This record gives sequence, C-alpha cells and structure tokens, in this order.
Amino acid sequence: MLNYNELSELLRLSDAAAHAADCHGFLCGHLCVNDTPDPETWEEYLDLQTEVDSLVDECHEEIELLLTETRRNLDAPELDFHPLLPDDDAPLADRVVALSEWCYGFLNGF
Repeated sequence: MLNYNELSELLRLSDAAAHAADCHGFLCGHLCVNDTPDPETWEEYLDLQTEVDSLVDECHEEIELLLTETRRNLDAPELDFHPLLPDDDAPLADRVVALSEWCYGFLNGF
C-alpha cells in the first residue's frame, strides 16, 4: 500500500480531482455504508484526467489495494485504523489541510 506522499504523487500525475487524504476519506466513508464499494463510484470521485492508460491502471490498482487494507484495518479487533494523512514531521499547516480534506472526503463517501 502506498503512503500519503506516494499516493499524492500518483494522483497528481494522474490529474485526479481528489488528493490523497480526500481520496482515503471518501473510501472510508463509502466503506461505512457499503461493504463492497462500487468501483464506478470511486472512479467517478477521483475523476482522473490523464490519458496515459498505464497511470490510470496503476491508480486503480493502488486504490483497490488501499480499499482492501482500509477494510481490513476498519474490521480489525485491535483497532488498527489510521486515516491516511501526512507524517507527523510535515508542517502543521499541511497536516491541518490534509485532515480537513480527509473529513470532506469521508462525508462525501458516506
């Protein structure tokens, strides 16, 4: 599974409408109401604008892995879930923006 920075870069290269935290929040909200999220729904939310098929394929594969890992973490009895956000050493302003994007995505996914 990609970390926050890697997913951010992949979405940037794919000209996605969503950012990494926003994307993860959306997937989490969607998982809360749908045990099996519909790929068309999250593909529409990401709104990839790139015409490079390999980037689209890579992005879809990584989102599927993120969904699988997120579902596993949400269902884990150890409560191992963590929102996909910048590391603690990132500037506070960046972390706050990412948290607000995660919340925005979650509400949209829910």
